[in-house]
Amino acid sequence: MLSVQEALRGAGVRRAPWATGAAGPGAGWQALTRTELAVTRLIGSGLTNGSAADLGLSPNTFGTHVRSIFAKLGIHSRVQLANARHSREAELSGRSPAPPGTPD
Repeated sequence: MLSVQEALRGAGVRRAPWATGAAGPGAGWQALTRTELAVTRLIGSGLTNGSAADLGLSPNTFGTHVRSIFAKLGIHSRVQLANARHSREAELSGRSPAPPGTPD
């Protein structure tokens, strides 16, 4: 017995390509959305997924943003994210980043 998909294929019907919208940069700071940039600021201030609920955010949604940020920046921890954010801000302001653990 043929499945519906097989019958449609046999009739020459093909699935339309997925609509993906405009292609943006896939990695790096330029690839982060406004929401993801806001999440990086929150993580830099010490917010955890659980404490995101205090701001009215779902911890699961917050975690999804965190994983997306990690993937786009090629990092694996919140400490790496905080350090990368610090370096990025220093780069944008034109000053050299202070070594980790030193006051600004």
